[in-house]
Amino acid sequence: MILTSTLRVLLLALGFLIWSGTLTGCGTTGTVTLAPTAVPTLAAGAVPDFGMHVMPILQQHCIACHAGRFAQGGYNLISYDAVMTSGHNAPNVVGGDLSSNLIRMIQGETTAAGGPMPPVDRLSAEEVATIVRWVEAGAPPPSTAALTP
Repeated sequence: MILTSTLRVLLLALGFLIWSGTLTGCGTTGTVTLAPTAVPTLAAGAVPDFGMHVMPILQQHCIACHAGRFAQGGYNLISYDAVMTSGHNAPNVVGGDLSSNLIRMIQGETTAAGGPMPPVDRLSAEEVATIVRWVEAGAPPPSTAALTP
């Protein structure tokens, strides 16, 4: 009986840690950072490609909290289609609209969708500029070349 009660308490504590994000790398504790992906150099004036330039940034800084069934805010950043259509405040990206939620949040603003993102391990100025250029250019889908392994 005591073992069953202890096990129940441990499982409840584990469930709370998972629910709160402590074990998933979300928030300010237990942050998970993926190994940096080599991002090809972007020529001046060139339009960033979602697959080659934007997705590696999202993979490194965002998908620890914004992927899968339990994506925070319902905003799933695992694919182009998900970036463009998911989230409780969708659309969070509107091609050509630099006042879109994603742009404002990565620039440190608070919107109806939430506060500055990511909350820790902020994007570099170069990473923000890449995403801004992509949205400014209409947030085009990834090129076929970017999808080929």
